[in-house]
Amino acid sequence: MSIPSQVPDAGTPIFDERGFINPVWHSFFFSLLRRTGGTVGVDPIEQENRIESLERRAGETEIYEYSQAPNVKPAEEVETGFAWNHGAQYDPLHHAIATINDNGFMSSADKAKLDGVTPGAAVASVSGVAPIVSSGGTTPAISITPATNLVAGSMSAADKLRVDQLAASQSPTFVAVSLTNGQVVFPATQVPSANVNTLDDYAEGSWTPTLTCTTPGDLNVVYAVRAAVYTKIGRLVSASFVIQTSTFTRTTAAGGLLISGLPVAMSGITTVAGKLDWSGVTKATFTELCLLLPSGATTLQVIANGSGVARASVLITDLPSGGTVYLSGTIQYTSA
Repeated sequence: MSIPSQVPDAGTPIFDERGFINPVWHSFFFSLLRRTGGTVGVDPIEQENRIESLERRAGETEIYEYSQAPNVKPAEEVETGFAWNHGAQYDPLHHAIATINDNGFMSSADKAKLDGVTPGAAVASVSGVAPIVSSGGTTPAISITPATNLVAGSMSAADKLRVDQLAASQSPTFVAVSLTNGQVVFPATQVPSANVNTLDDYAEGSWTPTLTCTTPGDLNVVYAVRAAVYTKIGRLVSASFVIQTSTFTRTTAAGGLLISGLPVAMSGITTVAGKLDWSGVTKATFTELCLLLPSGATTLQVIANGSGVARASVLITDLPSGGTVYLSGTIQYTSA
């Protein structure tokens, strides 16, 4: 018998956009399977039944073995781990868009990002709490700069050993100390040390000297000059003062002449003497005056000395009322 077969128009693709056989080519190929003339071969009825069976199966199921595009393996031959690089994404045998957890097709957005990465791109810089340095390049070495006494950084093994060897009660030992800012700071309240070779305090400042007596009474003093300073290094105290009156009157005041206001009390031996420059004091048979500081006191006494006479206290009555008094002195003593 003769079976007519219609050849598809030129340019008609064999496979459609999904990779399946185009219906016109499908019809053409099946028409060629039908026998056209002669009596040799399979019984025509049986052959027709086989072709009809194939057509039914083709219409019911799209079989990949007959519909795959060229050079693509049938589904049953796909090896484990094979990643499709073409075809419809909605096909169950093809991958979906890749995620951070699953393989799949690359999206156009991801492809654009990938194309935007410069070949051989490297770490440009690294930042952190401490100064972190990158050597650069495709395989950068990251490091932390060493610490200094001013800038945080990494600690060397030698420095860590020194820190571990320092007990909480110990002090570091230095061969030499260089003070770039020229200052050594001590606490406002002394932290005394029993070690005789330890400097445990330093202070300096001013104080207010006050001219008074054992029994002030109606003593009235107006100062033209009144100033004083002191320095304390460890236990050693050095204090100086100057007093000059513009008005000095008294009638009931009595007792020894005193200068009060020292900032630190004397401690140690019984008394300490200091130098005094003076005027406005009248005391017969005495030619020299000095300062005397008893132990535990912060008030200076004024003592008179002379040749062939015992020393004696200068009394407030030895300063003429209405006169001008000038006293300037310095004393060094030890504190507690």
